[in-house]
Amino acid sequence: GSAEQEVPDISIFRRAFVDALAGSADFDKDGYLTGSELGTYIQKRTAEDWKGELTPQYGKLQDPNLNKGDFVFKIGKPANQSSATNTVTANSDMAAQAWEVVKDSTNPKILEEFIRMFPSAPQRNLAKLKLMTLESPSSDQSTEDQVMAQVLFGEAAKKKLLETKECVECDLRDMDMRGADLTEASLTGIILHKADLRYSDLGKANLSKADLRKANLWSADLRGANLREVDLSEAMLISADLRHADLSGANLTDAHKHNTYLTGAKFCNTTMPDGSIANRDCYATQADTNQRSEALSGEAAQKKLFRDNECVGCDLNGTSLRGANMEGANLYGASLTKASLTKANLYGANLREADLRGADLQEASLTGASLTKANLTEASLTEASLTEASLSRANLAGANLRGANLREAELWGANLREANLYYANLREANLKEADLTGANLSEAKFCRTTMPDGSTNNNDC
Repeated sequence: GSAEQEVPDISIFRRAFVDALAGSADFDKDGYLTGSELGTYIQKRTAEDWKGELTPQYGKLQDPNLNKGDFVFKIGKPANQSSATNTVTANSDMAAQAWEVVKDSTNPKILEEFIRMFPSAPQRNLAKLKLMTLESPSSDQSTEDQVMAQVLFGEAAKKKLLETKECVECDLRDMDMRGADLTEASLTGIILHKADLRYSDLGKANLSKADLRKANLWSADLRGANLREVDLSEAMLISADLRHADLSGANLTDAHKHNTYLTGAKFCNTTMPDGSIANRDCYATQADTNQRSEALSGEAAQKKLFRDNECVGCDLNGTSLRGANMEGANLYGASLTKASLTKANLYGANLREADLRGADLQEASLTGASLTKANLTEASLTEASLTEASLSRANLAGANLRGANLREAELWGANLREANLYYANLREANLKEADLTGANLSEAKFCRTTMPDGSTNNNDC
């Protein structure tokens, strides 16, 4: 950005740079990306996502010996090469990637599917040989081995998990599970390596011996979860709720090494890997158990919010918090009906199950915020920033989202009936199973957007 300009912790610039190198900035589709094309794309994309608040600079050095030429990145084959060659290469690459996933499988059906899908793949004969060894299992094959042969993976495993809340030893690596409701789920030994579990509800779930390496558990609800012997190496646990969770024998080594991975995580009566009990955030637990009539309200609630950056279940109805800095604040279950939050900074805040009916959130920053199951009926969110926010199962009926930035937002199962989404940015958002009845989608922008029926909308890519 420009001199002394503040930049966000979660870099929009990084995503724009990666997308550019993936081909989005190759305007003439020649398979090469120049530094000038890269600069133009990143500047426009970043300014669009941050409404001018972040403006990357680019240009040549003011030196006659250094300002010649340009950087050139080779990002793929030119568009004029034969589509047949591209298709063969793509299929070969896909087959190789698929083989890496299935080569260790003991499930005959998985190998049969690989052979069917990739009839010309060089790994096809290897798959056939392995299938022959599995078709007649020995009589002394253990029950455990036979169960392992039936392990689900990928979309099939995800479907079973969401429908039954049970998927023991399933393979869901790299899967997008943002905002999923997995309360009290049975997930012993499940593989969730690099899975995206932001804002998911895993309260009282059994995840013992699960593989959660490099998983993103930002703002996940893990209260009372069984995390015994779980591998959480390099897992992102920012703002995760780990109160009453059992982490006995869990691997948190790398998470501790990178302290930012645990920023804002909540601990109370939490059994740590070494058997000790962490009680750092027990005051929040007390607030959770208060009855609504006993919750703080008015000036007392505001005082606590600004002092502790937390006010769980507080009564802040009608309160003016215009322009307030509440970055990362914990307002779980708070009541903010008709509150004035115009231009407020709620970046990464926890507003899960909050009551925001009729609230004024115009131009508010809600990037990365958790609004799962929040009630935003008839709230005003005009030009609000909701990039990567979780709005799963949120009630946005009649809400005004005119010009709002919902890029990469999680809106799974959200109620958007009669909502105004005129000129809203819905690129890469997940609207699966959302209710858009009567919603105004005029001029809304779609690109890699998952629609309610599961289809992908690329109208504005």
